Amino acid sequence: MYLQPLTETTDLVKLIVPGKQGSLALNHCEGAAIPIVFVHADPGSSRQWATLINFFAANHALAAYDARGAGASAAADNDDYSFQGRAEDLAQVVDALGYKKCVFVAHSGGVAVAMQYAGANAERVAGLFLLDPPVDPQHVPENMWSEAIATLKGPAAEDFFLSYIASIAGSDPAVRAQVLQDAQQIAAPARAAMTQALSTWNPAAAFKAVEAPVFMLSTAENVGLVELWGLNEDQHGVSHNSGHWIQLDDPELVIAKLTGFLDRLED
Repeated sequence: MYLQPLTETTDLVKLIVPGKQGSLALNHCEGAAIPIVFVHADPGSSRQWATLINFFAANHALAAYDARGAGASAAADNDDYSFQGRAEDLAQVVDALGYKKCVFVAHSGGVAVAMQYAGANAERVAGLFLLDPPVDPQHVPENMWSEAIATLKGPAAEDFFLSYIASIAGSDPAVRAQVLQDAQQIAAPARAAMTQALSTWNPAAAFKAVEAPVFMLSTAENVGLVELWGLNEDQHGVSHNSGHWIQLDDPELVIAKLTGFLDRLED
């Protein structure tokens, strides 16, 4: 495992996009091959894609942005952190960069954002590469969702939030430190609002609305969507050496699988 700061990536250009809920910060570069747009996890930031960007920037146009309420982007003006709202921000990013069709690489809750966008903009999506999507919310008892959301609105919200992030961040100290640092930057209202959005997500309906090719790379503990989505062995891989942030713990595997996916799209 190795981490590289996004700011040290060669030839990246910083841009501020006027999103519907507030300004969005992104880094992008030009390239001859199909554009790649990176969509980070709910408690994440664009810098979590640095190693992948450093590799794929040699050939591809690409962009990594901070979602509303994360990283260097503004918090949502009216505390809207729904998947629909965040997909509108993704659309703003794609439009601002003039990408006609691109591949979306999305992680965790960012998967739901990318699928929301793909369902409404099929002509703009060449493929979806999905990293450790959330579990089907229907497999989590309703009382657990309601209790978590209530806690995230109360005085213990930050401790509860960071404790959960730490529990899924894996064992590598550098990865855990980066993930927790990024999570601390999330706008306070986003903690409960993003959890509320996830609790009502319907992954079966989301997948049905997607027309583009899909590849999912998950941790060994999080393979439940393989059966729900009917993925075959060419559409799914497993990382046995990582926590939830596979792109940080096992970037070589992610690069290999994403390269293979991109090659298949070009055939």
